[in-house]
Amino acid sequence: MKKKVNEKGGIGVVQLIKLLRSCSKEKQGELNREEFKQAWRELKIGFDDSDLGIVFDECDNNRTSFVNINTFFNMIKVNLSNIIG
Repeated sequence: MKKKVNEKGGIGVVQLIKLLRSCSKEKQGELNREEFKQAWRELKIGFDDSDLGIVFDECDNNRTSFVNINTFFNMIKVNLSNIIG
């Protein structure tokens, strides 16, 4: 996943940030599972629901059924490659 985002370069990261924020219905910087998946579908990088579910579950370490956008980006910088090759 990290590799595919990096292949899009800065534009891909900026687009992803905007999409994640716009898909957050509550606009609190958190997304539920469907909002998270929708943002990735709109970016058209090509991940399937299974991969996105794995990433969502890893980011939802408090098991609140929400992913914090900042937590997600910290994870992508640190160890996302360990989750999905």
